[in-house]
Amino acid sequence: MQMELVSEPRSHVPPSWQVDTVTLGMLLLPIGGSNVSMGLRPVDTGNAAEWARLAPACDTAKRGILCKLEGPLRFHVTTKRYDAVVVAASGERAEVKLRNTIIECRDLPPAPNPQHTPN
Repeated sequence: MQMELVSEPRSHVPPSWQVDTVTLGMLLLPIGGSNVSMGLRPVDTGNAAEWARLAPACDTAKRGILCKLEGPLRFHVTTKRYDAVVVAASGERAEVKLRNTIIECRDLPPAPNPQHTPN
C-alpha cells in the first residue's frame, strides 16, 4: 500500500500518512466504489487475554472507523487494490482512521511508563 506523507513531524505532533482507496477509474466505471476491510489480531492467537485487550481497539467514528493500536498485534487492511499486514511490536502505538474512502495513519508516542516516577 503506497501511502503519502500528509503532515511532517513537528514538536509533539507525529507525522501522518494517507491513501485514497478509490482510483479515478473506479469512479468512472459503473463498477466503481470502494470496499475496505480492517482487522486486528494478537501475535499470540492462542492467548485469550490478548484477544480481550484488542477487542475495544477499533470503533465506529463520524463517517468511518477509528482504531487506536498498541502492540504487540497484527493489523490487516484489505481494499480492492491492496492487501497489507502490519506487525506492531510491544510498545509501538498508532492511530488508523478510515473516513469515507481515505485511510489515514499516524504514529503515537509511547505510552507513559507507570513504573517510572520522575525525581
